[in-house]
Amino acid sequence: MLEGAYWPSAAPVDQLVIVFHGNSYNHLVMAARAEPLRIGGRGVLVTSYRGFGDNPGKPSEEGLMRDAEAWIAKARELHPDKRLYLFGFSLGGAVALEMAARHEVEAVATLGAFTDLRSMVPKLARAFVKDRYDNRAAMRRVEEPVLLLHGSEDDVVDPSAAALLEQAGGDNVTVINLRGGKHWVPLDQLAERLWAAMEGKQS
Repeated sequence: MLEGAYWPSAAPVDQLVIVFHGNSYNHLVMAARAEPLRIGGRGVLVTSYRGFGDNPGKPSEEGLMRDAEAWIAKARELHPDKRLYLFGFSLGGAVALEMAARHEVEAVATLGAFTDLRSMVPKLARAFVKDRYDNRAAMRRVEEPVLLLHGSEDDVVDPSAAALLEQAGGDNVTVINLRGGKHWVPLDQLAERLWAAMEGKQS
């Protein structure tokens, strides 16, 4: 059984965001960092994957997507009448985009998402990378609103990735460049703006 963290929404709020963490995180770290998304009484479900934290198993692209499917099902079980949103950080952005391509949700947001996993490693090593995490391919299949957040000083994923993902998507994509932001940008600085954008209220 996978470990996660969950804050139910406060009545009468009918919004729940499913949060997918990055490669160097687990659900405990991400829960502390994702708590600002509870703003306005919204619900937050922080997920995790096999091989991360205390969860058994070995990580793989196929395995992470299967775990994400289980979390989507759990969210609908917990609140079948809630409007679901997805948020993914870094590697979790790949998971969130793929889930948005497979499922009907209200919107999906990423922070520090890359174009594909192979672009993240030196050219000589790319032949040995089995997992693809091809976010550009996923973007072409997402019909819901997509919000791409990226720090201008991200030293893990080049900020140009956001523009490339935007090109792969359609008119449903919005990019917010976070001036001075690193790979992770604290969500207490972003929560109101993020929710406004996902709800289509961004001015």
